Amino acid sequence: MHARRALAAAEEPLDQLDRAASIGTSVELLAKAALTLISPTLIAEKDPRTLLMYSGVQVPGMSAHEAKTKLVGDCLLILKHSHSVNFNPQADQKVLTVRNLALHSGQVDNTAFNEALTIMTRLNEEILGVIAAHDATLDRATFWGADLLAQVDERLKEVQQARMLALEELKAAARRIFDRLTQMGFSDDALLELADRDPGIDDPAMSSAPDYDPERRECPACGYNGWLGYGVTHRGTMYTETDDIGHDAWHLVDVTIEARQFACGVCRLALPADLLDLEGMDDVRDITLEATQEEIDAREQYEIDSYLEDEYRRRQEEGWHG
Repeated sequence: MHARRALAAAEEPLDQLDRAASIGTSVELLAKAALTLISPTLIAEKDPRTLLMYSGVQVPGMSAHEAKTKLVGDCLLILKHSHSVNFNPQADQKVLTVRNLALHSGQVDNTAFNEALTIMTRLNEEILGVIAAHDATLDRATFWGADLLAQVDERLKEVQQARMLALEELKAAARRIFDRLTQMGFSDDALLELADRDPGIDDPAMSSAPDYDPERRECPACGYNGWLGYGVTHRGTMYTETDDIGHDAWHLVDVTIEARQFACGVCRLALPADLLDLEGMDDVRDITLEATQEEIDAREQYEIDSYLEDEYRRRQEEGWHG
């Protein structure tokens, strides 16, 4: 319903305000609906009582409206990592800023309104694809309404065309730089030397990964190998591994990394995260890093607290039975 209200034309100021509020609300509700279909606990905040309630456990004295859910950005990131929903926390923030301005200030940001509508359309389409695997009754026509499907398709076409245009403009500029280098007499060895200079675009946290080497990909503009830079998008819980005789211990954490940019040292082509998929570079993988000191300290504190809690519970039970 919110998605339809957002797309429907309006002339009255209050109706336009309602459209602005519906832009972000539709994305939030659909994202949380998708996660709930996968597992209700995915939308739960870390509050223990909320986790219990979303796990199907009745919590005495707690009603449903007291349950705390994750922020919409966190929900979209989960869908991004689990189902490759194309959510960019920076570029796609407009759907939320337009919604928040309408709700909290009663104003409509006309400069970002139409772009936010298009982002909403794209995100909702991708989330619908996730939902379809769990609930076949909610198809595109049911969600958008038959009368709005043509507008939805046009907006999706505009998004793809704009991305392709941006990519081609960047590649054309890079080819001009490459042509100038060849006209200046740069040899293949000299160009290879430029190509092999590591631009250092990986997340610094990945320097502690024992099994990770910088990723090289062929540049789509000049053909030399460029560099695919990754960033950490999710950190797991710290764990400890020891050698066969138990003398040495390593504190490790499994993380999810995602390609965030591509850089070529020859033609200077630089592709941002939202264009990488057009060149087949939208890579996501799991690697192991050394845990930070903060993670080690937090784990030790957790184990101490757990021990004290178990000991307190044991003594209470002994006193009760005694």
